[in-house]
This record gives sequence, C-alpha cells and structure tokens, in this order.
Amino acid sequence: MPEISANPGPRRSATGEKLIAAGVFRRAWFDLDLSMADLGAQLGLARNSLWRRANAMGLPNRTVLRRARRMASLQQLLVDDRRCNAEIAAEIGISARYLSMLVRAAGQPRRLGPKIVWDQARFAELYRAGIALSELAGYFGRDRSTLCHHAKRLGLPSRGNGWQPSLTLDQHLQAELGARMARDRAAECRRLAAVAAMERLEEAA
Repeated sequence: MPEISANPGPRRSATGEKLIAAGVFRRAWFDLDLSMADLGAQLGLARNSLWRRANAMGLPNRTVLRRARRMASLQQLLVDDRRCNAEIAAEIGISARYLSMLVRAAGQPRRLGPKIVWDQARFAELYRAGIALSELAGYFGRDRSTLCHHAKRLGLPSRGNGWQPSLTLDQHLQAELGARMARDRAAECRRLAAVAAMERLEEAA
C-alpha cells in the first residue's frame, strides 16, 4: 500500500495552479502597498498566474488603481492653495514639472501659484540658498524685478551676469522635508524612550 504523505501540500487546480479562496486573493490584490513580487510571495503564485487569476475574476489593473489613488491624494493636496507646486511635488517625491503634467492629465485647472503672505525672511533664506529668481518668482507669486528690488533693499548679495544657481527649489524643499522628517523621527524616538523608562520604573517599584 503506497505511503500517504502527512503534508500533501496546497490544493491545486487541474492546470496545476495553487487554489486560493477568492476573498483572500481579492483582499491581497487590492492591497496596493504590496508590490507584485510581494503579492506573489504572499500567495505563492507566479506573476503570470496572478494576472491570469485577476483577469478571470474581473479585477481592475493594479497600475490603474495606484494611479487613481495617487490622483485622489494629489487632489486633496491641490485644494490647499497656500502651497505651491514645488512644495506639493517635494512632499510626494516627484518634480514640479511632472506634477504639472499630472494636473493637466487629470483635467484639473491650472494652478497660478500659492496664495501666501509675503515673507521677506523666507525670501532671504531661499535667496541665500542659491535658488534662481525665476523659481522664487513662481514660489512667491511676484515678478523677478520686484524680487530684485527686495533683495537689494534687504542687503542680499548681488548676482552678476555669470551667476549660476546652487540648487533648484525642488531640491531645497526636498532637503527641508527630509530634515523635518528626521527631526520628527528623533522626537518620536525620544518620546518612546521616555515611555519605556517610565514603564521600567513602574515595574521596578
């Protein structure tokens, strides 16, 4: 009599594919934080099998779902007219130019720039960082000649004909965002350490 294996393995279809409950597959398919590689590893299916199973179940393309989710979050950011394209682009990790393309593709109205109060300290900071006046004009919603006047009045160093920008506004805003996130992480680590210390004191009491 042939020996029966104690672990027969996962059930498989007539074509040899692993059988997975429809609800389990659907929940995993709509988890857009998983890459296709992660999804395949979790379900034990090859990439081709994933697409074949999804098509058979009539599930939408994950690329389309991701694009829809990104556009939904983008629309939430765009309603905040206190922020310029460069700030929004830095937050979601894309360039301001690509953001403008996404806005046009989504049929959104053109953003004319942030409705922000003039902040000369912020202007001086960005000017000293070496950002071109053309970008600062879009950021503050003022023309270049006005910004030249402000720079002179504030005693900022003049920029001759051979002057070149040190970095773009996108790069500066992304660096600021990274520094702010690092500070937030450090503060959270300090908070967790304090909580852990208090718990150890309470246990020792």
